Amino acid sequence: MPSMLQEGLAVYLSGGHFKPEPIGPRAAALLDPGWYIPLKTLADDFYNQQHDVGYLEAAALVQYLYETYGPGAFIEFYRTIPYPDGTTDSGILDEALRDQFGLSLADLETAFKNYLSSLSVTDDIRTDLELTVAYFDALRRYQSLLDPSAYFLTAWLPGGQAMRDQGIVADFTRRPRGWQNWLVEKMLVRVHDELFGGDYEAAARSLDWTNRVLDVLGP
Repeated sequence: MPSMLQEGLAVYLSGGHFKPEPIGPRAAALLDPGWYIPLKTLADDFYNQQHDVGYLEAAALVQYLYETYGPGAFIEFYRTIPYPDGTTDSGILDEALRDQFGLSLADLETAFKNYLSSLSVTDDIRTDLELTVAYFDALRRYQSLLDPSAYFLTAWLPGGQAMRDQGIVADFTRRPRGWQNWLVEKMLVRVHDELFGGDYEAAARSLDWTNRVLDVLGP
């Protein structure tokens, strides 16, 4: 099953990624700053895209299909997607879309972007999205600099020795507790609380200071 649809369906059914959110208008806010990811790119290389943007766009795509064609048609489409060897996810989706709905992936993209363009985006939605992306980018930057065992692309759970050999130990060892970790984690928690509490001005200030500290601590 293409990762874009699996992850998009999970976020759509959950009503949001990290919190309840208006998925359609929030995804529409991706258009103005140029954050929208072409569907072929998102399908073929889902996990290497900016995490928060990719998951949001995938959820909005599932919502569009669900609302446009109805639950029954969407579920039939989702359950019957073929997965031949040696075919890209975008190729798989293109074939499945043609079989179920009579349109190509390119046709779907045109309709999907028109749908997003038709949605109203408030200033709060736009600000919240921009700060969310910046916050989680800072969090991942912190992991890459000061907690590398927690910085990995996809979950992989082999035996304990193999994970130790690869340095993927965040799930079963204590995280680093140096003063740098304590300082940045406290700052990230503050940004999180302000952002998820809707205090965008405070969150922006705290995030700026967090990134300044990471600039000092980073290579």
